[in-house]
Amino acid sequence: MRRSGEIFGLAEVLDCQPRRAAAQALLPGVLHEVGKEAFESFLASHPRASQKIIRILGRRLRHLSEQVEGLASCDVDTRMARLLLTLSADALAASAGRNGPGGATGPAEPVEVPLRLTQEQMAAMTGSCQQTVCQFLKKFQEEGLIDMRGRAIILLDTAALLQRAGG
Repeated sequence: MRRSGEIFGLAEVLDCQPRRAAAQALLPGVLHEVGKEAFESFLASHPRASQKIIRILGRRLRHLSEQVEGLASCDVDTRMARLLLTLSADALAASAGRNGPGGATGPAEPVEVPLRLTQEQMAAMTGSCQQTVCQFLKKFQEEGLIDMRGRAIILLDTAALLQRAGG
């Protein structure tokens, strides 16, 4: 998942390898393509950009390591809670900011997951299958952790989801 303004395909362009994964836009956007020679020329004349690219690749490597660790050591319940919280990170931060510097004194306000992902997409992101995602979404709804309205998912009890996510 990439946010607005982020780049992807770094390793492929730098290593001159074909991209092994497809990219799919979930929201409208604009893509800019930069060829290997132009990108290398830009990096050669902008060393700070090279440092930023190294940091981006390092962060992505750590993220992938955490994903592999999660697949090996966490159950689907934990991975689903983590996914919902990760997808909602910006909205949760904005909600916390509205509740003041000390946070809310009562229950947190509901937060809608900003993306409308299919259960198949969520399954791919959690290393499970669509049926399992469906079961856990229903379970989370029955437990009052989330509410579902069509493909919209609203987080109702982020504290309990954080606990499920191991945080």
